[in-house]
Amino acid sequence: MSRICKPVNMLWNLKLGVFIVVSSSVTCLIPLIVFVMSDTSWTHSLPQRLTLDILPYLRTVSRDSPHGCPPTSSDPTAYVITPTYQRLTQEADLLRLCYTLMHAPHVRWIIVEDSDNKTELVYRMLHDCHETDIIHLNVKSLPPGRKPGTNQTLPRHRGVSQRNEGLAWLRKCVLPTSRAGGVYFADDDNTYDVRVFDVVRKTNNISMWRVGFAGGLLVEGPVCLNGKVTGWRTFWAPKRRYPVDMAAFALGLDLLAQFPQANFSHEVKAGHLETEFLSLFNISTLEITTAPDDNCSTVLAWHTKTSIPNIKGEQVLVKKNAADQKMNQTKHR
Repeated sequence: MSRICKPVNMLWNLKLGVFIVVSSSVTCLIPLIVFVMSDTSWTHSLPQRLTLDILPYLRTVSRDSPHGCPPTSSDPTAYVITPTYQRLTQEADLLRLCYTLMHAPHVRWIIVEDSDNKTELVYRMLHDCHETDIIHLNVKSLPPGRKPGTNQTLPRHRGVSQRNEGLAWLRKCVLPTSRAGGVYFADDDNTYDVRVFDVVRKTNNISMWRVGFAGGLLVEGPVCLNGKVTGWRTFWAPKRRYPVDMAAFALGLDLLAQFPQANFSHEVKAGHLETEFLSLFNISTLEITTAPDDNCSTVLAWHTKTSIPNIKGEQVLVKKNAADQKMNQTKHR
């Protein structure tokens, strides 16, 4: 809870039975009575910066939670890590994924913004998505640079810092108390069969399935027979050890706990994030769990991308409104 540990000399008597006292002698908010309703409209009266910082904790953290972490469910849970960044379609993409996750039981959605601070747009969208168990994080991506000791320019991998931040949160807040469930890296502009999250929850080592519209193919992923991966349906860089898309696999929490240093690397070649990451876990193809059945017969995710909307008319409309306003001002002089 370090992000909300700030000295403030104020006393707020909030509606809906929420009272928070902040003393100048301490550096943290001290919850005296927290009775949070699903309707959090009362937070509009709080300063925006404080609201963005404390609301996720008021929703999910109990007084007994260690280190500011929310309680961990005893049921196998799908931990879905979603990197996101600012763009025109960000809210629409996140909202669509939110509605998908509403239909999946036992899911905790970990959204990590590519930003120095949590943004109001994402916060407001998550507020409307209150039916889903959400963790809201942020970390800024590393700037493009060169590989240490060489003149080699490192490729810019979008989402690396954010996925690693999500993994760090799992290691801090979940793995110390639970190994029930799995983790999945779900980009915000993909399309998902709701059954994929059930597969994630039940993953022990690594589960894999086919993904649509990936790697230059209609369908990319494992070739399976009788519950074993026997090969790969792939076109791009077919010599990769695991030639699959980010949306094609899940990791079991127990496996993740055995490799505390396993993270995505900023230094791998473009398009090799998945195979380099999966190689860290020393799992052979024979140990991979095939999904959703023994023959990987069903696509469970599609590597879709939202097209950039055409909003050229906005500039024309702004200019027209400005001209009309100027004309009206001239008439009234």
